[in-house]
Amino acid sequence: MGRPGEDPELRRVRLRFGEQVRAARKKAGLSQAQLAERIGRSQRYVSFIETGARSLPIETMSMIMRALGFTVEVEIKIRPIRPTSRD
Repeated sequence: MGRPGEDPELRRVRLRFGEQVRAARKKAGLSQAQLAERIGRSQRYVSFIETGARSLPIETMSMIMRALGFTVEVEIKIRPIRPTSRD
């Protein structure tokens, strides 16, 4: 569950990125602590990323994936916001 007032789409993106980091880390045969050492952060930081609990700038996303031997490809789609029952 996200934070109150949080954009559900952004939460979904964070969770998806976290899943990708976890899969890439495991494919590389690294522990969270080993990845953390590669990127100069703590194991807890890596855990937060993998669970979608931390928002990241694209530069940091790219740095993490490069440390795992991957690149980040971003596709941006712009579409109208659909009104919800609260609007």
